[in-house]
Amino acid sequence: MRRQFGPGGIFDTRTERGSATAYSIALFLVLIAALARWGLGLLSPLLLPFTAFYPAVLFASYIGGFRVGIFAAILGALIGW
Repeated sequence: MRRQFGPGGIFDTRTERGSATAYSIALFLVLIAALARWGLGLLSPLLLPFTAFYPAVLFASYIGGFRVGIFAAILGALIGW
């Protein structure tokens, strides 16, 4: 049996678009980014406030789709502000 590595394969981490699981993963990613930003802020306050949220929004969009990515971006903007 040959394993697939594309969509639908063993490394497919996307969930159903707009599901509660996708939104909870996005919330978790943004909270991890906020903790990382807080930790980086202790090292140097001159870092940009939104840099840690870019990967969180990227991965949330990949996992849950456009609306989940927008949710993560808005949440990250509110927390980073």
